[in-house]
Amino acid sequence: MNGKNYLNIIIVLFIIIIGKIISFVRNIIISYYFGASNVSDAFFAANNIPSIIYWSFISSYLVMLIPEYEKKKTTYGVIEANMFFSRYLTFIFIISLFLSLLSYYFIEILVNVIAPSFNQENKKLTVSLGKILVLSFPFTASYLSLAAISSTYDKFYAQHIIPIFSALFVIFGLYLFVEQYGIYTLAIAGVLATVIQVIIQILISKKHFKYSFQKKFIDTDIRKMSIAIIPIFIGYSVDQMNLLANSIISSGLSMGSLSAINYAQNIQLTISGVITTAMLTVLYPRMSKLSSEHKKDDVIETTWTSIRYLTIMSLPVILFLSFNAKNLIKIIYFRGRFSELALTQTSNILLFYLISIILLSIKEFITRFYYLSSRTTFPMFAGVISVLINIFFSYKLVADFGVAGLSLANLIATCLGLTLLAAPLLLRNKMYKITKDVKIFLLKICTSFLLMLFFHLSIHKYINSGTMLLFTAWLIAYSFVFYLILLLIRQQDAVQIFSYTWNKFFYVQK
Repeated sequence: MNGKNYLNIIIVLFIIIIGKIISFVRNIIISYYFGASNVSDAFFAANNIPSIIYWSFISSYLVMLIPEYEKKKTTYGVIEANMFFSRYLTFIFIISLFLSLLSYYFIEILVNVIAPSFNQENKKLTVSLGKILVLSFPFTASYLSLAAISSTYDKFYAQHIIPIFSALFVIFGLYLFVEQYGIYTLAIAGVLATVIQVIIQILISKKHFKYSFQKKFIDTDIRKMSIAIIPIFIGYSVDQMNLLANSIISSGLSMGSLSAINYAQNIQLTISGVITTAMLTVLYPRMSKLSSEHKKDDVIETTWTSIRYLTIMSLPVILFLSFNAKNLIKIIYFRGRFSELALTQTSNILLFYLISIILLSIKEFITRFYYLSSRTTFPMFAGVISVLINIFFSYKLVADFGVAGLSLANLIATCLGLTLLAAPLLLRNKMYKITKDVKIFLLKICTSFLLMLFFHLSIHKYINSGTMLLFTAWLIAYSFVFYLILLLIRQQDAVQIFSYTWNKFFYVQK
């Protein structure tokens, strides 16, 4: 990984962290006003409707958009690439609008599928909130598509600054109107925030993209792209089936179970979003460009390097948070209507979600590699098997572990799914060098993990993390010790990061 990519990742990482902190403040305010209650359950169930119905669709197109745009730009030039994107933008907006109207019309059926065990009062509230939230589909599609193209021009920062304003908009909306409109404030503010994101992204994109309306927007390129995404769409859809399974099962458990899952998932998505999103934002456009230039070996090397960096950046954070899951939930959510039972439930769920973060991040990069290699069918089958395993274990484990059994089932399914996805690549002859590197890398990571475990057992009695400031200080201390261990055992990526950072910021030429 060159110095420019490393620096871009650090800057994007820093911006995302700020955004996630503000998003956490938003979630804290939500938990303060609504706790883990039937009202919050209704909102989170309604919020799962866009996730399950829509995210598979838009995510599939976004995965193909960057490689297709890079291919057009490399082969025919920027003007032709922008004409293709104009057609795509018209197409995706119209389809998103259609899905939005369809979801609005069939919202009651969707709620019955997602939360079948809700009582009539809760279902009615979920339907009302869902009708508001599905209106965001066309705006979400436009914003994410424009942001994806911006990233191909190294405009990495703006797309992660915009959500900060979105979260602030929701916070001020709750502060001003929650007493009057209750939980509806959250849904309305969320949709309006999406509209604002689109407006800001249009202003940013004007520097490198000018929209040109064309009557024939469904051309050969769009048709080929739509056919190519079918396996990807199915793969993403089966991932969303995990959310559906969680909603269905938890809706039949004790009140607040669905909210506890969502509060824990917010933390999981925040951590994985910070690291994985930062790296994908910077490196996926590069992987796409290398693929369009038919540099397969470079794509393989970039993918493997990304996985190594993901692991060493995530591991100390995951270790510390796993050891202190209950403290983290207590600091973030334990106030207002958030009860002691909710604290216990959410921290138990979080533990298994934390462990799965690295696995999910690695899976995302390997899946992208398959897509760039035009091998879209195998990830789909791996995803189907993974979701079947998750549903099977969810029903089995929830009897023994309660709602935490859902996150444990998700961890087991993620682990087996990743193994299935990675095995063919590591067994191929052309990947022999990577396979050797994996063995060396895993040996050093396991060594550092054992030393970190010894470090934790030696000092855990003295850890006082009762406030967010102290908690963050201990997290930084853990990360520092972990990277020091990696340097001492000469792990190549840690050494490279240290050398680049030292030369960039501290080395003074005589």
